[in-house]
Amino acid sequence: MVKAYDFNSTWVEAEEAIINWRIHDVSNLPLVHGQQPLVSECFSLSSDSFALELYPAGFAGSSAGFVSIVLAWRNVYSFSRPIHLKLSISLCNQRNSDNTMRMTLPANSTLPGPLGTECNTARAGWVDFMKFADMIDPSKGFFVLDEVVVKAEIAVLGPKAVEIEDREPAGDSLATGIYNLFQSKVLSDVKLVAEGREFECHRAILASRSTVFETMFSTPMAETKGDTVTIEGTPADILQLMLQFIYTDTIDKADAEPALIGDLLKAAKKYDIAKLFSLCEKRALTAITLDSVIDWLMLATMVEADVIKRACMQLVTDQMSEVQLTQGWKRLLEDQQLMSEILPSIVECVSPPVKRPRNGP
Repeated sequence: MVKAYDFNSTWVEAEEAIINWRIHDVSNLPLVHGQQPLVSECFSLSSDSFALELYPAGFAGSSAGFVSIVLAWRNVYSFSRPIHLKLSISLCNQRNSDNTMRMTLPANSTLPGPLGTECNTARAGWVDFMKFADMIDPSKGFFVLDEVVVKAEIAVLGPKAVEIEDREPAGDSLATGIYNLFQSKVLSDVKLVAEGREFECHRAILASRSTVFETMFSTPMAETKGDTVTIEGTPADILQLMLQFIYTDTIDKADAEPALIGDLLKAAKKYDIAKLFSLCEKRALTAITLDSVIDWLMLATMVEADVIKRACMQLVTDQMSEVQLTQGWKRLLEDQQLMSEILPSIVECVSPPVKRPRNGP
């Protein structure tokens, strides 16, 4: 961002700056060639201190009768490096801005500039900026009410930034790399067996996703025999889906086959995979129908899936008479243990207790 400053001020700091320098009592300026410059207040750009200098009778090397205007490096310590900059200096025409006298350094200029270095103060600018007689001629428009205005536009340039193409880094993502381990079986160190099918896995990855596997691999358990773990009560296709989630954080097949969600929910509960359990709960909500609501309610009660249970109870409450005609209701009546657990909740939803009014004192 370019900042503009009007001198009568203290130090200013910016990477780019526009400096307006008003010089008063111009008609009484001393005309000594190469000496007694007028100096603006200092300003700071990119940690360096600068000032503008105007030599009414010219700087060393200028032509007779010419004014010199330069940018001077004013740090108190020794100048030790070139400064890359853009610089233009104008002597403003106060009557007609179209006639302003403006000088601009070539691109890629550095300071010290063509004026060289003197007394550890580097300068860049123009020794023959304008004839002094033209500057103070009222008819020219630069000199108004015994005042001239010098304007400098300055930018200190740092190293050019390297342009980097905005694209995805090459190579596989972490998720792809981990799943490739599962697919390739490289460095596998444990074998899970379900319904005769074997799945070569990695203990560290299984333990990082399941507290049950973490405990299993940390302490001797009956399920493990050497490098083989027998998975009981979980079908092989469900184990495969569970491993897919462990290695990739996704269960794409369950999206296409909602019937698998219930079994996967039970596996997530059994192996304490909280994120998979929560994901299955959410997907189960889209599979609950009038015909399946009781089956989902029974499953939700068994695995303590509160999200599914609340949704089922709401549907049962709203359509109790229709639910009682389903096969699921008949199966619930045949399961006395589940019936004893679920029936009080159903009765409470259908016929909530009436609050008795409090007796007065």
